[in-house]
Amino acid sequence: MKTSLSIKLFLKPVQFILLGAAALVLSSCNDPEVTGKLVLHQAVNLFKETKNKPVAVEIASGEYSAVARLRENNTKLYLTITDSKSNPIIKFDLPGRFPDLNGEFRIPSKLSGQPYGLHGIVKSESQDSPTIAKWEPCFHSCVPGGGSPYPGGGCYPGNGQSGYQRVRYHMTHTQAQYDVDLENLDNSVAGAFHAAQEYSEKVYEFKGNCL
Repeated sequence: MKTSLSIKLFLKPVQFILLGAAALVLSSCNDPEVTGKLVLHQAVNLFKETKNKPVAVEIASGEYSAVARLRENNTKLYLTITDSKSNPIIKFDLPGRFPDLNGEFRIPSKLSGQPYGLHGIVKSESQDSPTIAKWEPCFHSCVPGGGSPYPGGGCYPGNGQSGYQRVRYHMTHTQAQYDVDLENLDNSVAGAFHAAQEYSEKVYEFKGNCL
């Protein structure tokens, strides 16, 4: 992915950030992830994932390193707190999917699968480079020519052969910011996860024949 999780998150006073790529954007790769900081303004009681079933765990207020991962088509968010004693993995349900590039979401605790809700804003900016034209290596999946067992010649399955093709492409550079608050039942902010990342994607405009 492109790297997935190429995204940032920020909310006031506490926020949750992902990069994807990403993503973040948390982007078009499998299970995008981003490393950031989890800031808890109060002790929180969450359910951590185990081999059998979720188990309640209390996490003290403070700052922690954490890794956020999106899974199952951006409908599940897994937060691993990497510098606490047990490195718990906390799963949040994301009904309606996590925004890919830009958007706002609010998930109440009754839908998040945790005693806390999530409120987040995803922002990203992309910029394209000038178009680049060049020859690139390519690969034939079949070998043309004489000796074909098919009437009239054509291709037949073989080991393939290498070649070159004319291409045109540009690079899309993205900076994404994600802001997500961990909310109490009264919508006050209990904590937030902060992270940020940039990523680039190669976008082809034209591919010629493999010669």
